[in-house]
Amino acid sequence: PELDPVGTSFRRWAELLAAEAVGEERAAEVDGWVELLGESQHVLGEREVDPHVDTVATLRQRSWVVRSEQAEVLLGRVPTAFHCGVDDVLLAALTGAVAHGRPESMSGLLIDVEGHGREPLG
Repeated sequence: PELDPVGTSFRRWAELLAAEAVGEERAAEVDGWVELLGESQHVLGEREVDPHVDTVATLRQRSWVVRSEQAEVLLGRVPTAFHCGVDDVLLAALTGAVAHGRPESMSGLLIDVEGHGREPLG
C-alpha cells in the first residue's frame, strides 16, 4: 500500500485554525450559535440526570458484534457514497435512533463530539 501524501504540519495547521477562529465567517455565526445553545435542552430519557444516582457504578452499556459485510458497508461504502467520514455516519445513526424514540415535539439534539483535533478545515 502507498503512504498518504504528507499533510499539513502541526504548526501550519495551528496557524490556520487560529486564523479561522477569528475570521469574519466564524464571527457571523456567533448569534446563531448563541440562539441555538440558549434553547432549553430536552431530557434524553425519562428524567433529568442525577449526579448522585447516575454514576459509573450504575452505567449501562449496549454493544453489538457487526458482521464483516456490515462493517464494510458502514466503514467503506456509506462514507464514500455520501462523501463523509465514518464519524459522520455514526452520528447520523445516533441521531436517527434518538429521534425514533422521542416525541415529535423534541426536535433538537446536542452532541459533544471530540476528535484528535486535526480534522481538515472547511
